[in-house]
Amino acid sequence: MEGTEAAYATASGMAAISSTLLSICDAGDVIVSSHSVYGGTFALMKDFLPAKCGIRTVFVDLGDAAAVEAAVAEHKPKVLYAETLANPTLAVADLPTLSGIAKKYGATFVVDNTFAPMAVTPVREESRVFFFPRSILIKNSLFFFPPPPTIHPSFQARFGADVVIHSLTKGISGSSDCLGGAICGSAKFIGGLMDFHLGPVFVMGPTLNAKVAAELSLRIPHLGLRVREQARRAMIFAERLQAAGAAVVYPGLPSHPQQSLFAKLSNPGYGCGGLITLDCGSLQSASRLMERLQNREGFGLMAVSLGYHETLLSVSGASTSSELSPEERAAAGVTDGLLRVSVGITGSVEQRCEQLLRAFRTHAAAEEARAKGLAPPYRAARLEAAPMVGRGGVFSSSSHAASSASAPADSADAAAAAASAAASESGGKLGETGLTRAASWDSFGDALSDRDDDEDFCEDGNGDADGNSVKKLPSSSLSVSIKKNGSSLPPAAVAAVTDEANVLAMLSLSPASAAAFADVAAKGAALAERVGGKVKLVGGKRVLYVRAHGIQQR
Repeated sequence: MEGTEAAYATASGMAAISSTLLSICDAGDVIVSSHSVYGGTFALMKDFLPAKCGIRTVFVDLGDAAAVEAAVAEHKPKVLYAETLANPTLAVADLPTLSGIAKKYGATFVVDNTFAPMAVTPVREESRVFFFPRSILIKNSLFFFPPPPTIHPSFQARFGADVVIHSLTKGISGSSDCLGGAICGSAKFIGGLMDFHLGPVFVMGPTLNAKVAAELSLRIPHLGLRVREQARRAMIFAERLQAAGAAVVYPGLPSHPQQSLFAKLSNPGYGCGGLITLDCGSLQSASRLMERLQNREGFGLMAVSLGYHETLLSVSGASTSSELSPEERAAAGVTDGLLRVSVGITGSVEQRCEQLLRAFRTHAAAEEARAKGLAPPYRAARLEAAPMVGRGGVFSSSSHAASSASAPADSADAAAAAASAAASESGGKLGETGLTRAASWDSFGDALSDRDDDEDFCEDGNGDADGNSVKKLPSSSLSVSIKKNGSSLPPAAVAAVTDEANVLAMLSLSPASAAAFADVAAKGAALAERVGGKVKLVGGKRVLYVRAHGIQQR
């Protein structure tokens, strides 16, 4: 696939990186690396290699060729290290320029191509081979190779890497169920990795399991098909998100500062990679969007891998780049709210676009309301015929509206009529669900299902990470809302709750209802004690925090 003389399969991508660097560098040597690399690579270079091996790394912005050459000229490194597409910023490495600098000063140019398999072929033209021998003798060991592959003419290399590294765990595997890595280079370099005395892969043994190797070999033939489809979808998603106002980064967009560079580097027909990023502004905002995409829309999974058949979502600063300090992340361009999206291939493109854009627009409206200090835009509320103390009210905002009312059974119809009128005014409708009447509407025009009743906003406007909900009530009301595993509990069932269940309880009141609150507060305190929670005063509200299974819920 990379067209090198030889390659070695390792047990993981990090095993490939560490083995490569330890093979080239000795104690006292220096590496010059991009400051925007995978967090594990950064930790290896910044912390592990200096402490354990006496190998130091100088981090630079590879987009500044003058700064790179100055660092290489000053430090005389053994290795110049780059990622074809930086993780997670998607900055594009100028491979020909970097290769020229490395060659000028005698450094080995090492490229991690995990983010761009098939799309980019980084090795030097003079290093490429277009058929492999069936066997080769290296240091008295005989190694056998498969029959020669057919290499497309468009894969003629132009870019000068000496060694190319892959994490096979990602796109090449495609199923996130196998760990592996690969080191591609000259026969001499691969042979040195297996030296009986100083070869890192022989001495430390990070060789890929043979059964995993056999399984991965069956996935490489259709890698090109997956890469093409992921890139096609990523381009569509990026274009539509950008049109919707998202701060999106993708190498195929004209807004990407290195779009033309990637077009020169890429092999025709394989697109611009299967990853896009969104800057949501903050970790909390990015987490809320992820939760909405996964749990509300069924769009993807919150996970840190890439190249999977399902879309994968992760906040890089809190996951794959968490090894970097806040200052180091800022220097690398990794913002706190950077959401990395590895685009999958399941579902139709239009279905996935609809899910993605609906989630983004709803999220953007909620974030705008938060920024203005307003209550989040409640999308739906539930009307219950069962008796509940003093619960009721109508809520509205500039973009969304919802109504909620409940009363003893004999006046439930009156409450429903009031909610129906509110729904009608806002273009909503009432729905019957068992014993529950639900009023829901959305100004964006998409009907809401009953599950939207469990909106993830609490009294103070903050989301509940466990998917439970507490509706905001007028200040003159008294509310008791208790949920078990996300489902409402009728008041009669509260006493049956045990510490084996996840429980959410909230008690609120205005000063005028202090007397009525006393009995409810006593019951809440007993419940809290039973499940390891506590009652806490928050502003002018009393809120019962319940802790179960080690997770504090509001």
